[in-house]
Amino acid sequence: DDSVELEDAATYIHADKTSIPVVNDLDKVDKIDFDAVILTCAINYETEVRFLKKIMDKALAGKYPVVSLYDDVLKYADIFEGTEDKSHFYKISVEDFEFSPEDVATCKAYRPQKTMAIFGTDSVQGKFTTQIYLREALRARGVKASHFATEPTGTLISAETGFSRIDEEDMETRFTIHRKLQAELEAESNLLITGGQNSIIYSPPGATAKENASTLIYREFQPNYMIFTVAVDTPDETITKAMDFLKQLSEERGLETKLLGFAMMGGRKLQGSRWTETYFMDVRDNKITEAKERVQNLTGLPLFSIPQEADQLAEMVENALNP
Repeated sequence: DDSVELEDAATYIHADKTSIPVVNDLDKVDKIDFDAVILTCAINYETEVRFLKKIMDKALAGKYPVVSLYDDVLKYADIFEGTEDKSHFYKISVEDFEFSPEDVATCKAYRPQKTMAIFGTDSVQGKFTTQIYLREALRARGVKASHFATEPTGTLISAETGFSRIDEEDMETRFTIHRKLQAELEAESNLLITGGQNSIIYSPPGATAKENASTLIYREFQPNYMIFTVAVDTPDETITKAMDFLKQLSEERGLETKLLGFAMMGGRKLQGSRWTETYFMDVRDNKITEAKERVQNLTGLPLFSIPQEADQLAEMVENALNP
């Protein structure tokens, strides 16, 4: 981290000790005892490049295994000279995926039959966590749920595949492979679960919400069902704006995406100096109850606390699948 230094990472989120140090001094990287590198995220800030380079220099010198869950993180030109031995590098990706021109047309025309997406009305509200709890709760009920994770770490915790695990930059190829995987997962399960990134109504710098990651994911997966995540303090205006935007997207694509309800982590989201540094602080039960009543009165749809009410959420989803 280029801004924080801690003896134990748990101090940052007031959690139990992890024995994971956090350093912001490049020279201290050489003093840390490690024998493998696992990259679970991409580089978000230019200031992080020098830390990654320092870590990779040590990994290259020691021939440590390097595993990347992102396609691009090991491709930065200012990290490698181009002559390094990378035989000990590994990545989780979809490679050598063969398809014909007919496959391209078929995938473009494919209409999902049983795909559910969990999107956020705001940025960090447990979208991925809700996917995991819902997936496991459905499986416990006998529903064969598959998971196409849009978080790279999904492949580490039982997702069948992950978003953008393709060593290919051409968007048509990427789309075809994703859609083909989606069709295969739908064929072998009762429900395919996926999710959005950030907020569905997030407007990237210089663009509108129609250019954000969640909109891209929505257009690709064309979900039949939707769950929105909220927080105890999500404003009514944000919720209704997200619902209106979902309606707009579905009408533009000629889709029928049924919004089943809402999910909420049992706490208040807290964010640090990085958007990825997030954890949930417990709040009083009455605040959760008040938020549930407010959202349900506003939308007419149920809201479930996660993880406490994951089974009730799964029951609602199962009933939607078998009306």
